[in-house]
Amino acid sequence: PTVVKKDEAKTAIDKAAEAKKAEIDQTPNATDEEKAAAKAKVDEAVTTAKNAIDQATNNAGVDTAKTNGVDSINNVQPTVVKKDEAKTAIENAARAKKAEIDQTPNATDEEKVAAKAKVDEAVNNAKASIDQVTNNEGVDTAKSNGLDSINNIQPTVVKKDEAKTAIDKAAEAKK
Repeated sequence: PTVVKKDEAKTAIDKAAEAKKAEIDQTPNATDEEKAAAKAKVDEAVTTAKNAIDQATNNAGVDTAKTNGVDSINNVQPTVVKKDEAKTAIENAARAKKAEIDQTPNATDEEKVAAKAKVDEAVNNAKASIDQVTNNEGVDTAKSNGLDSINNIQPTVVKKDEAKTAIDKAAEAKK
């Protein structure tokens, strides 16, 4: 007898897995580790499908095992959370920093606005860095650097002090 049914089914499984892995590689915002985890799930689905094909005793069983295998391969999706979590941390730090800036004693409204603009710039830079990196470590580093630059921003408080100094000098001159 010509034995081809099971081999053809396994080839279909391999092709589905190959296509799925190529699709996973194109997932926007997924880190290398998130892609690798999804590919490992594809490999598990392949193994399960091929075992089911081997266990099948008739053509209908092979067809069912193949269909189920292709479906489970196609249902694999990468879990993409790392970059979004990092961006959320950046946004939360920015919110906290802006609230802190609002409480700065002696800062004028303009000095507060200028400091908040620096926070926004730091947020944009941090998010751009997070978008550019490809692995979890890179995301962690970009997040850490972004948090540091946000937390290091302080309003430049000079206007009221300059005015007080000018008043003091004028008072001295009067004496």
